[in-house]
Amino acid sequence: MVATREQVHRERCPELKRRYGKRVNPVAALFGANAAGKSTFVRALIVLRHIVTDPPRPSESMPYDPFKLKPEADAEPTSFEILFSVDDVIYEYILRYDAHRVVAERLTQYRSRDEVDIFERSGDEFYFPLLDKKESVYPTEVVQARALLASVPEKVPLASFASEANLSRFPQELRLGLFDVVLVFLQTVLVIPAGVIDRSSTMSFSEGWKEVITQIDAGITGVQAEPVPLSSIGMSAERGKEIDQLLRQYPDNPIDVELPAGRFTVRLEDGEMSAERISLMHSSGPGQSRALKWRDESDGTQSAARLLGFFSKLASAGTEAVLVVDELDRNFHTELSRALIGGFLANSNEDSRVQLLFTTHDLLLMDPEFLRRDEIWVIEKDRFGQTQASVLSDFKGPRKVTDLRKSYLNGRFGGVPLIKPLEFPDE
Repeated sequence: MVATREQVHRERCPELKRRYGKRVNPVAALFGANAAGKSTFVRALIVLRHIVTDPPRPSESMPYDPFKLKPEADAEPTSFEILFSVDDVIYEYILRYDAHRVVAERLTQYRSRDEVDIFERSGDEFYFPLLDKKESVYPTEVVQARALLASVPEKVPLASFASEANLSRFPQELRLGLFDVVLVFLQTVLVIPAGVIDRSSTMSFSEGWKEVITQIDAGITGVQAEPVPLSSIGMSAERGKEIDQLLRQYPDNPIDVELPAGRFTVRLEDGEMSAERISLMHSSGPGQSRALKWRDESDGTQSAARLLGFFSKLASAGTEAVLVVDELDRNFHTELSRALIGGFLANSNEDSRVQLLFTTHDLLLMDPEFLRRDEIWVIEKDRFGQTQASVLSDFKGPRKVTDLRKSYLNGRFGGVPLIKPLEFPDE
């Protein structure tokens, strides 16, 4: 998502200027045919985030799912490679694992003129270049830190293990805090799979959606919040414990949560959790409104409310996050999708540190006046079933909206299914 030299909408591109003088794009739109691999990209992010933030226990299996259309893939490791920034410093993280263990791992920091490996793992071998440089000054501490880090379980990424290893007890000069940057980054990645309906886990941290939802032209006039006993909302003890921990960590941030009984806002009051039932008010006549139960709202309205919570969080000052949405246009009219994206981009500038990635089939969003050409990606499968991604800025050619869409539909950029009219049997 590094920005090209294209000048269109350049003012909204975040800039890492302190060390690199590089701009990055705030958004990436992924287009492609059905089964092209767009959702696979999203699922891959989910797997990477999960294995680092919640690694497998010794008795649990690795999230190993080799490519089914390549027989020899069963003998090859799953590989991830990401380039990201934390505190405006760029890092590269590589992780490889098979069905039994982590087989390779490396974390590299990119500086303005050079790069330095923070750690490298290859099978049972570990390399800690930063520690090696400090061994003459802190010989005992370096030996202890090296032994501790090398004791990582075989199924656990070192990027995850380091956060649990109490590295803060070592001298700050050893720079062991850098081992945490992968976990710090992945904890800011929010992924919404297509058609997420798991109401026991759907939640967001921002109440800004309650102000914005009246703007989506769905006849919604406001939001009603009705205090209800916490015991009546049907929240499991495990979920309640998780939310309680989050609220105590962020006491000024109420949490919206969806449960089979409806949508609720949970907050801390005098050190105890309290709940409010959320209902949307709809115009029922001149100057009149009525509340509908959450289950009576349309799928589109429910989806909008969910996404608006996340988008409102992205618009909050000081937020650092990456929001990934599979099938953004699901249940949405084009104008609502454009309004969501446009509202996000209106808040993006060189100092922003938030990004939006989404997949879509809506060609009306393939608009070079709305999105930069280097923000438009095409996903397609080759003849062997392997997914590849191409960015539109790599292609020379039309820049007008109609010509661009026509070129895409004609297959110039790939990502278009070659389907003749279907022949149904005459029964």
